[in-house]
Amino acid sequence: YRNKLKTTKYAIDTEKVAEYFPSEEVFKGLLNVASTLYGIEFKDTTTGATDLWHPDVKKVEVDDKATGKMLGTMYFDLFPRPNKYTHAACWALVGRRLLPDGTVQLPVSALVCNFTPPTKDKPSLLPHDEVETLFHEFGHGLHNILSEATIARFSGTSVERDFVEAPSQMFENWVWDPKVLGGFAKHYKTGEPLPEKLLKAMIAAKNVGSGIDTEGQEAFGILDQRLHTVPGGTIDSTKAWIQGLGDVTLFPGIEGTYPQASFGHLMGGYQAGYYGYLWSKVYAADMFSRFEQNGLMNPEAGQYYRSRILARGSSMDAGDMLRDYLGREPKLDAFLRDLGLSTEVRKTK
Repeated sequence: YRNKLKTTKYAIDTEKVAEYFPSEEVFKGLLNVASTLYGIEFKDTTTGATDLWHPDVKKVEVDDKATGKMLGTMYFDLFPRPNKYTHAACWALVGRRLLPDGTVQLPVSALVCNFTPPTKDKPSLLPHDEVETLFHEFGHGLHNILSEATIARFSGTSVERDFVEAPSQMFENWVWDPKVLGGFAKHYKTGEPLPEKLLKAMIAAKNVGSGIDTEGQEAFGILDQRLHTVPGGTIDSTKAWIQGLGDVTLFPGIEGTYPQASFGHLMGGYQAGYYGYLWSKVYAADMFSRFEQNGLMNPEAGQYYRSRILARGSSMDAGDMLRDYLGREPKLDAFLRDLGLSTEVRKTK
């Protein structure tokens, strides 16, 4: 229904939009954004690599521009195949740490996704939501690679559960900026840039269903807490789910359905902490507001963020990091505005 609404009200054809996002160009654009913001370089070391688990996997070395030193390694496994993990994730395979002999164990990240694969007639063309997912997972990857922690347990994404999704969700914002998209969103056949009219329609439709999405996240967060705080350890998960829906939405639970049975995050490390996705989204919007003020492709803003957030891992409490980065207490304003609940006009440099 959501896609139908976007087509009828906003004249957005998701398949046509995907024609402006060939995966190879999106990947180059992604690396260019990170290179400009964070002062890093990427070297494709796939050829000759002996540690790849499939021919589709890319291996990329990440270096610091200023020093020339290697910072870490990233693997990209972006397309589906039989018996592969079916969602999108980024794993910190190795955390940064200082070894007893004074050398540094460099971090390693692996992005594993299932994007639209190429066909006989077309290259891989990504729907815009897959572009957003790539930036999200890459945000996790950079969080690990750009860490400067000396103890692996406090390195990269080893932060509080209700902060770990903040850097990744913040990085999603770049795929909505006209200037950023102008660098890589081009038609796979003609090279024509993404039409301004189409981009405006996409931005106008961005919040279609955002209220329902947010309520859904709240409902899953409530269910997670109920399952992990019940006295005696016994609970009817269906009743708990329906009760949670009633707490935060206008939608009743449907008898004979069991949405909670597919709630994979309960078994994937987010148990008793799923609320962190939404909590992190508030932080992400607030952190991004500083880029809005200083420029989305401003290297100084990027280095400031790199040094005060990404580099620290969990060597500092997330709340203290945020206050140091923002120069104030975190606020809800930017998050509400992103949901369309504020009339404040967004201005970016």
